[in-house]
Amino acid sequence: MNNAEIAMEIKQRNITRLCHFVHTNLLLHILNSEEGIKAVNFINKDVLEQNDQQRLDGKKDFVNCSVQYPNYWYLKRVLDNNPVFPDWAVIFIDPIIITYETTEFCSVNAATRYGAYIERGYDAFNDMFANRIEKGNFPQIRKPNMLNHAPTDDQAEVLVYKNIPRKLITGIAFMNEEIAREKKAAWKVLGFPNYDIFIAPELFTRAASDKIRQGILPQEYKYVEE
Repeated sequence: MNNAEIAMEIKQRNITRLCHFVHTNLLLHILNSEEGIKAVNFINKDVLEQNDQQRLDGKKDFVNCSVQYPNYWYLKRVLDNNPVFPDWAVIFIDPIIITYETTEFCSVNAATRYGAYIERGYDAFNDMFANRIEKGNFPQIRKPNMLNHAPTDDQAEVLVYKNIPRKLITGIAFMNEEIAREKKAAWKVLGFPNYDIFIAPELFTRAASDKIRQGILPQEYKYVEE
């Protein structure tokens, strides 16, 4: 793998983060450990709450992430199947982890054809931004005005082996200020690191996908306590 090429592509595209969806009630477990976000096979069973029970990609040793923006379609499917837990967060992750030797890429949903399109290397990463992708059920066409740092397919994935260390978490986004206020107060009491908090309701809806394809940045702003 040519890590230098991948690092250059990240810089040229102005990719500033990876994203990972998580239930807000699991944030305490993640932020309380230097190991951060763990893959399913490395999570203690007493705190395991697997979002994707099937994991058709066969990659239970990996943490699934998306580039720059979260996979809204995945969240919608999880919420439809499990409406009991409506409050979610998006964890922002340092994109340096993309350059790790063990990191894998898929230009479509990683579960497509049971993980058949998951690969490593610069070409696999670059394929996520191809003008046309025909690996899924329907061709994905990159629109001319689409944001440069967003993959062509909304469901393209970066798979990180074993865990994402807490030190690589750069921020956390919530749907509204009420949730942010509640979580930040709890973190203060527990003495957790002071993370940047963002309010980004559009990242939890299809609005983000529509805007990205039109070349418009989805709305998000940094949360500042009163």
